[in-house]
Amino acid sequence: MACDDEYDFSDNEYDFPDNEPTETWIYQMYPNWYTPLHIKNVCVRKVKCNGGEVYKKCKTKLITCQRCHVEICPNKKCIPQYMIRNPSCLYPSKKHEKCLECENITCCLSGICKDCEKRHTYDMITDKVAIGSYQASYKPFDLVINLDYPENEVKFGEVVCTNEGDTYVIKCGYNDTIKESGLTSDKLDDLLNRIDKFKSETQKDPNILFHCYGGISRSATVAIAYLAKSENKTTKEIYELVKQKRPRINPNKTFRDMIDI
Repeated sequence: MACDDEYDFSDNEYDFPDNEPTETWIYQMYPNWYTPLHIKNVCVRKVKCNGGEVYKKCKTKLITCQRCHVEICPNKKCIPQYMIRNPSCLYPSKKHEKCLECENITCCLSGICKDCEKRHTYDMITDKVAIGSYQASYKPFDLVINLDYPENEVKFGEVVCTNEGDTYVIKCGYNDTIKESGLTSDKLDDLLNRIDKFKSETQKDPNILFHCYGGISRSATVAIAYLAKSENKTTKEIYELVKQKRPRINPNKTFRDMIDI
């Protein structure tokens, strides 16, 4: 049978036994979903054969997501960017990809698997400044810039300042955009001014933690802007430094344009 040989599939068509989902059942249940599908630990994809389409079973051995434990196919030719459509789930699929710091496969939005996440919840960029995730401890720090909206329970677009023990916390209700009360350049300047005010009032060079959910985009953007200002360097120079200390950072394009990196 002449089939598309771009994928590493078995020679036999995949048959659906009576106790497994049928093609009709799949598309009735999930009309907006598309192949590839996973049927009982087998990766299956619809391929073109002799002018028609059939389901073929992939030869690639499935692996287990380190975070959600679903079995997925690591064959990128078979599943672009590890986008999974799992018939056993009743919610939209997650994006599975290789962890940014190891070989594990993960579906976390931060791109970091649980193992790496637990190993270091924050990274020291300088001896005074750290960037971290929502799991970072506040204890070593005098000042925390909490950008973990909406988990920080701050109203969208607002800034709330609190004391948590000996730590002064600035909670920000900003998301990953510059529109509609997101993190705009004006709000970034306001945050930098608040940090300067804290340093002036306390008369000390504080240990500062910048964190959002994953410590990748929002917190990295603000930290880079702060370090560029305090170290009298360009944001591009600081970006390279931060990338060395915390490889997972990845400010989105909007933030990159805003701080010119």
